[in-house]
Amino acid sequence: MNAALRDRWNPVGALVILVLAAVLGVAIVAFDKLAVAGLLGLIGFCFFLRFPVLGLYATVILLLLSGTGGVIGAGGIHVAIPLTLAKLCGAAALAAWVVNLLTRHQRWNFGWEVVLAIVFLLWSLVGAVFSDNRSEQLPEWLRLGTVVGFFVMGADLLAGGETAKKRLRYYIIVICFCAFLSAASAVAQYFMPSTYIEGVEGRATFQETGGAIVDPESLVGEAAIRVSGRAQHSNWLAFMLLLVLPLNVYWLSVSERWLMKTFVIGATLIELAALILTFTRTGFVVGFAVIVLLAIKRQVKASPYRFVGLALAAVLGWMVLPSAYKERVLTFHQYTGSKSVQTRAELQGAAWKYMMEHPIKGVGVGGFGFRMKDEPNEAGRIMKLVVDFYDWNPLFIGVHNLYLQVGCETGLVGLGVFLAFVVVLMRRIHLAELRFKTDGEEEWRTLAATLQVSMVSFLLCGVFLHALQQKIWWLIAAGAVGACMIASKPERMKDEG
Repeated sequence: MNAALRDRWNPVGALVILVLAAVLGVAIVAFDKLAVAGLLGLIGFCFFLRFPVLGLYATVILLLLSGTGGVIGAGGIHVAIPLTLAKLCGAAALAAWVVNLLTRHQRWNFGWEVVLAIVFLLWSLVGAVFSDNRSEQLPEWLRLGTVVGFFVMGADLLAGGETAKKRLRYYIIVICFCAFLSAASAVAQYFMPSTYIEGVEGRATFQETGGAIVDPESLVGEAAIRVSGRAQHSNWLAFMLLLVLPLNVYWLSVSERWLMKTFVIGATLIELAALILTFTRTGFVVGFAVIVLLAIKRQVKASPYRFVGLALAAVLGWMVLPSAYKERVLTFHQYTGSKSVQTRAELQGAAWKYMMEHPIKGVGVGGFGFRMKDEPNEAGRIMKLVVDFYDWNPLFIGVHNLYLQVGCETGLVGLGVFLAFVVVLMRRIHLAELRFKTDGEEEWRTLAATLQVSMVSFLLCGVFLHALQQKIWWLIAAGAVGACMIASKPERMKDEG
């Protein structure tokens, strides 16, 4: 027994373990929770080095359930823990992917859309570096870099290997399930008055606490209770649901058992309820467009029975629909004369001015808010108020228009590259759908068709929201690249999955 122990005894290894334990002890004393975070990241890195796809899935779950971006440990416990885990998991997954790519001589799967995304990211750095607030804006550029980097990694992992179809299938289902969880928490918020947030001060700090905003703006009757779920803002919850709802059609198509199909249908109904409870006009307008696009793509099958069922649902829905929703969303005047619409018009006018003043490099990622708070109009005074008195970060002041946001912050050059990225990706996913249809692969044709609808939903939402850094968009874009890459090599994957 002693001889066997001596054979397994490695004094060098034992010494390394003792040194690492001593370093860890000192680090915990010196750096407190950052040292523990580093240890968790190192453990995740070692695990994802062996199972990189699990790193992808785990990071997707944490990203979609962690709310808006922020620093490690920020906000209440329900925000700080998932946000910290999401960042640690994402960093570990990205590092493991890079190491695998460099040390195992693996083939990097990418297309022109990936190249254009990287070019866009690098060009956006120019405006941030030469801005007057570079010390505040460079971290915002790094935040953009993390979502673009995750997009690049996701596209590669979903497109490579003999199990690419299985990976992509699970990836889409994970996204859909996370959207359901966020929607379910949002519906629960509506029936929990303890989560309601009222007043200017509460609205200025809601991203640290989460909850449902009591919004009486431009309403004569009762105030709207605008839920946010895990997205922590009603606009971003609506945005996520509008992009994910089309993918539920694919989720339903790959659900083989009736129990699973029932669950998917129930999850979709809950997501529709959450979308309504965001009280967003974007949700109504773009949601209607999504239904039309799904019908055009023949993903919504029509029959007399379904028309009757839809009519009954519409009648019953109108009866239970909150009166604040009817006033805020279904009244035409709210689309032209409400205070929020007028404020957005001033925000977008300022963005257009900045874009014309800085057409080459823009004002840098996150630079819009630093200028907007000094504008001599009502919107500028509101922004200055929340920045000066409620410590609102100017980086988070948005244009409420994706195209003006990209144009004013990265210049017309950056806007051109970003639009080229989207156009190339949409063209490739359309060609992928045609190829899947020709090969008789109905499951993957459905996925390609619903991904197209999701991407069009993104473009339509971009008219109303500054959605460049929203994680769900880059996650879905990675799935679209994976589908395109699979379609381009059917001879390798025809019988797989």
